Amino acid sequence: MSYTARIDKQYAFEAAHQLPGHKGKCSRLHGHSYRVEVWAKGSTIVDEKSSSDGMLVDYGDIDDIIKPIIADMDHTFLSSGTEPLLHKIGTLDQARELGIITYAIGVRTTAENIARYLAQVVAARLLNVNYWKMYANIDLLGVAVFETAKTKAECIIDVNVQRKRMIADGSLS
Repeated sequence: MSYTARIDKQYAFEAAHQLPGHKGKCSRLHGHSYRVEVWAKGSTIVDEKSSSDGMLVDYGDIDDIIKPIIADMDHTFLSSGTEPLLHKIGTLDQARELGIITYAIGVRTTAENIARYLAQVVAARLLNVNYWKMYANIDLLGVAVFETAKTKAECIIDVNVQRKRMIADGSLS
């Protein structure tokens, strides 16, 4: 018998960032010991012939999706690509020579935007050809980013909406 379940898995990385123009201390270059929580909610798998019987999603598959991203973000300067610091240094190669490794998320590096970036990447990879049929039971996916022990930003994605959109445009069949 299937039932609704929610699973969570936590990860951590260290990174610096800057929010130019912000009215508070975050306008200065600073760093965080980020904690990331990835969760999924949906119906458990009912298939006695499958090793996934009774599971919502295999924790190992979540690791396969998110661990490489977390490893790439660890000990970097999280960047939108528009920070004045980067423009003063010059090219990314020049930054690398100075020991500054950047990880660009393409938007301002607020906790909310980092959570959204990670949620979108996880959802896209979960819906790829290797996983989407196996995990058609997942309805919601969330990523929470903790900058400190007391602050959290979370992005929640309705996987069904994305799945339907991808089926309609032919990218899933």
